[in-house]
Amino acid sequence: MLNSAVRIFLIQRKDILLALELQIKLRKTGKLKGLSDLLIAAISINRQEELLSSDEDFEDIVKVCNLKLKIVK
Repeated sequence: MLNSAVRIFLIQRKDILLALELQIKLRKTGKLKGLSDLLIAAISINRQEELLSSDEDFEDIVKVCNLKLKIVK
């Protein structure tokens, strides 16, 4: 059952391009991430949405972009 706060977005070309850009920036810090995390972050950024996650990998992504992130435990 989906929570009413959950939104589902389709992947667009701009999301893939931003995910690639994020990976390039992360490579410079030595903290590469998986494609799924990068796409989730890119979609959130491009839609100007806050990402709620318990996955601390997103904290590294925040350091190289303007991702709005809230870590939930």
